Amino acid sequence: MAADQSALTRYRYMETVQGIPVLGLKEYVVLPLGAFPKTGLRAGRKRSINAVRWALQNNNGKALLLAQKNASTYPSTDDFYDVGVVAELTEPMEVNEEIQFIPIAKSRAVVTRLDDSGDILTADVRVVQEGPIPSSEKSEAEQLSQKLLTAFEYYCLKANRELSSDDQTNLASETEPGRFADRIAFYCYKPKDSRNLHLTYQQLQRVLDALDPRERLQTVYEMTMELLEELLDHGSIEETLRELLVQLSLLQKTLLQLQKTLQDSHLLVQLSLLQKILFLFQKILQDSFPTLKP
Repeated sequence: MAADQSALTRYRYMETVQGIPVLGLKEYVVLPLGAFPKTGLRAGRKRSINAVRWALQNNNGKALLLAQKNASTYPSTDDFYDVGVVAELTEPMEVNEEIQFIPIAKSRAVVTRLDDSGDILTADVRVVQEGPIPSSEKSEAEQLSQKLLTAFEYYCLKANRELSSDDQTNLASETEPGRFADRIAFYCYKPKDSRNLHLTYQQLQRVLDALDPRERLQTVYEMTMELLEELLDHGSIEETLRELLVQLSLLQKTLLQLQKTLQDSHLLVQLSLLQKILFLFQKILQDSFPTLKP
C-alpha cells in the first residue's frame, strides 16, 4: 500500500467506514480542500452513475473519490490507487445520460478493501483527520512552509500565473501546514498539460499519499522546484536566485547613495520603506535557501 502506515497514528486519528460507494476518476485527482470549482465533476459510466445515485439516496451524499492508475473504461480493483478522498456530493444534475455534481472534498481515506461484486464499486476505508503537528516539530514545518511559498511565488512569476483573490485569501489564511501544501499542489495542477509546466495527476496522487504534513510539504516543494527547472529551460534555479541576490544588493547600494542626495523628507520616507522591503525580500531568499550567497 502506498500510504505510510506509521503516519496513520502519529499525528491523527482514524475512523473506519465500510461499504462506501466509490467513484473512479480517470486521469484526475481530488485533494481534501473543501468545495470543488464550480465546474464540478461528471459521472458518465453506468457504475459511476449508480454510485452517485446510491450515495445520494442511502449515504447522505457521501462517496469515495478514488483515482485510477490508468484510463481503463472498465477498471478492476487493482487499477485504483490506495488513497482517495471522502466527499459529499452536492448539486446533482442529470444531463445527457450523465450526472454532474459538485463534490465537497473533506478527508483523506486509506483503502483497506475494494469490492466490485455488485452494481457499484464499494470500499472499506480508514478516514484520516489531521491533528496538530507536535510543538517540537513546528519550527521545521514553518521553515518548510516558507521555502515552499517562496518557490511557489517564483513559479507563479515565471509562469505568468495569477491567483484569484479568493485563492490568495485561502492561501494566506491557511494555518495547517498539510493543507497549505495541498493548496499549493492544487494551484500547480493542470490536467493533460503537454508542456510539463504543471503537476500531473500522478504527482498529485503522490501528494495525496503523503499522510505526514512535513513529508507533504517537502514533496510539494521538490515538485515545485522541478516545475521551475522546466520554466527556466533546465537551467540552474540556484544560479538564477543567486543572480537575483546580487541585483538586490546592487539596488540597495544605489538607494543608499540616492538617499544621501535627497532633501525632500517625504521621498526620504518612501525610500526608507523601499529599502526595508528589499532587505526583507533578501532575507527571505537567504533563509529559504541557506546555500545561496550573492
